[in-house]
Amino acid sequence: MIRVYFAELRFPEALELLERWRGHLDRPANIATTITFLAQYLVALYQAGKTEQAREIATRLFALTEPENYLRVYLDEGEPMRQALQALLTSDLRQHQQASSITAYVSQLLTAFEREEQGASRSMEAAILPEPVLSPAPQAHPIFSTREVSLTPREQEVLRLLASGASNQEIAQTLVISLATVKKHVSNPLSKLGAASRTQVIIRARALLLL
Repeated sequence: MIRVYFAELRFPEALELLERWRGHLDRPANIATTITFLAQYLVALYQAGKTEQAREIATRLFALTEPENYLRVYLDEGEPMRQALQALLTSDLRQHQQASSITAYVSQLLTAFEREEQGASRSMEAAILPEPVLSPAPQAHPIFSTREVSLTPREQEVLRLLASGASNQEIAQTLVISLATVKKHVSNPLSKLGAASRTQVIIRARALLLL
């Protein structure tokens, strides 16, 4: 419902709904839910004109996501999040104690938005271009289908937790397995899907309806 409000630019209503459910969503015991809540809360506050509160929430959100280099939780919120991050980058964020690392992280997030937008543009161009008469050149990267990729139930569990923003340590605690086992279950889908990063493997898994 929050994303529907965002799409319709009904940010005050989104903010009201988030604040109503804050007690249920903002809980240390469920860090993945908390991260998603804080990301959406940041967008709603900024877009509703409450910039000072947005900065406070951003500082807390960055503290949770920057150490693990999370990107997808921001990208999922789309253009409203990009606008909020851009405003934070050009505001008085540099006054915070961890200004340099935070500024670098926000810059990285904005770069990720640019790359995703470029990727979407290329996909749209490919969709509207006529099919070539000649046989296409060999692909530089492997193309997968759901028939070719088989993930174990545990690997799918790990992928779902990764997509929710969970760290390796949080996945280990949730599934009651060792950190070494988590790393193995993370590396296997990366190899099977030909991905170079967690963000890329999540994108490819979603494209193949594996998530």
